Amino acid sequence: MARYFPDITDANKNFDRNILVKAPSNRYSNYSTISQNYFPAGISDVGFTDFTGGMLDIKILCYRHQVLTKHLQLMERLSV
Repeated sequence: MARYFPDITDANKNFDRNILVKAPSNRYSNYSTISQNYFPAGISDVGFTDFTGGMLDIKILCYRHQVLTKHLQLMERLSV
């Protein structure tokens, strides 16, 4: 990767928060100390809400969004 993208380093986090399905993590070890990249063994390990149905939202992010939305709604009610 450094050959084709020399400006990408782990420190500048230009290659960060990626999901590389079936990718050997040792090939990207230079981008995993600081950067947060995920190397699942298969597509089912990613945690999509419904991959076969085309719902590509990630379950944990959907849950966090729901919690945050409920919290904001509560804050709006309390501030009125």
